[in-house]
Amino acid sequence: MNVNALGTLRLMNQASVGSGDINVNNGGVVDVVLANADLSRVKVKAGGKLSLGAGQSTNAGASTPGLINGIFEVRGFDIGNFIRWPLIPAAA
Repeated sequence: MNVNALGTLRLMNQASVGSGDINVNNGGVVDVVLANADLSRVKVKAGGKLSLGAGQSTNAGASTPGLINGIFEVRGFDIGNFIRWPLIPAAA
């Protein structure tokens, strides 16, 4: 699934995205409002945005996303115990 410019995918139910990859392209947004989501298939490309609006904890079943090469936003909560966030420095 591709989320492109001006598109927003709001993740409210894990089953709603199926078993394919979610590619967040330039201008696209994935808005995660599901606590402890499986984000392992989310790949944020340059200019894309991953926005977390619910707590995530690997102890409660959450999975970290693939590489984040775009914008990563955490809105108004403690990020939980995600051990590693795969961020790419802006200079890379």
